[in-house]
Order: sequence, then C-alpha cells, then structure tokens
Amino acid sequence: MAGCEHRQRGGIAGLGQLVREHRGALSRDLIEHGLRLRDLGGERFDWSDLRDFVAYTPLDSALSAELAGWTRGVRYQNLVETATVNQLRAFQASFTGTKPSIIDLLRTATDSGRRYRKLPISELNKRIGWQ
Repeated sequence: MAGCEHRQRGGIAGLGQLVREHRGALSRDLIEHGLRLRDLGGERFDWSDLRDFVAYTPLDSALSAELAGWTRGVRYQNLVETATVNQLRAFQASFTGTKPSIIDLLRTATDSGRRYRKLPISELNKRIGWQ
C-alpha cells in the first residue's frame, strides 16, 4: 500500500501487517460500519471480509488518508475540488492538443519517481491554488 515504507506481503500475513501498522485508522473505519477488529476471525467477520473492506475502502476513509500520509486536516472536499480542477485542465488541454498538468494528491515523487514522501498541508494548498 502507498504509505508503507517496506515491502508488503500478501494474503493474511499482509493483512496482519496492515492491521499492526494502521490499527487506529482501520478500527475507526470498521466501527463506522458496525464492525470491530476484535471480531476478526469469527463467523460475522473473517479475513476475506477484511480483505474486501480494505480493497474497497473509500478515499475519504481514515485508512486511505493514513496510507496517503495525509493529516486529519485534509478532507474529502479537497479530493473533490482537485478532481474538478483536473477535469477542467483535461478539458482545456483537449482543445490545445497538449498534455494536461494533473494534480496528484496521493503521491509526491522525491527522486526519479521511485520514492515518495508525505505531502505537507502547505504544499498541498500550493498545488490546489489556495496559497
């Protein structure tokens, strides 16, 4: 996943690693859906349920925000506004035949596009034109 510094494993081992590293955010999202981590492995909530929950977690979830390195101050509204700006840029570029400059809030390349760092809120505000 995007916010983890080391290599991710797959299967139950990978889910276990995700739970250990992002317990708070995952718990918050599960509670919002009437689930608890302590129920994991039971009849009501098994590992495949957790896999599906994580795979389809929405961008405005606590888990997605933590994996992307966002602080609690970054809201879903920023994603919507950024998506709108990106759509407008793409629309404008369609008339000129140029490649649009797309804002990517999820990752920031630091060297050769291979390593990523957390995006500070001040830099995010500059990217979306609020500063």
